[in-house]
Amino acid sequence: MYSRGYDFVSGQDFTDLGKAVHKYKYYKNLTSQERDKILTFCVEHVKQAFQKNFGQALPFNFLVAVPPNRMDSNSLPPLIVKSLAGQSGGALIDASKLLTKKKEIPVLKNLDSTEKAKALEDAYFFNPNLPDQRRGILIVDDIFDSGATLRFVARAINGSYPDVPRYVLTLTALKGNYE
Repeated sequence: MYSRGYDFVSGQDFTDLGKAVHKYKYYKNLTSQERDKILTFCVEHVKQAFQKNFGQALPFNFLVAVPPNRMDSNSLPPLIVKSLAGQSGGALIDASKLLTKKKEIPVLKNLDSTEKAKALEDAYFFNPNLPDQRRGILIVDDIFDSGATLRFVARAINGSYPDVPRYVLTLTALKGNYE
């Protein structure tokens, strides 16, 4: 389904979706029209993945975007969650505001697993304020590297809702060994 590209500087092999995520996140000089086009492209891919994997019966009704590590970063997950919730006719609820960062988190991509765990320990809080009609929570992140961020976000949600199923959606993953 995807054509692949290769970045000779980083040595990463990218799908079209991976290229779009990388461009949105790291290219600071994109116009708003270019950003909107990438957002639409990503949202359409997510909707196709939902259809392929779940059909019409989504096992979750709450969406939570992983907040960006830096305030100046260009972050797709909150925009994707907002778009999906807005297009769902009320079937999906954006619960991203319930997930907050309790501390600043450094850039994680160059840290080893021990340093990542230390940086992410007690970094997130999930406010236990979801309505009772909860089937599941979908956690949305842009790039899966080691899984450390998602692990700590899931722990924060588990602290408030241990019995609510959690699902994860990442737009792209880096090659490597995952924990």
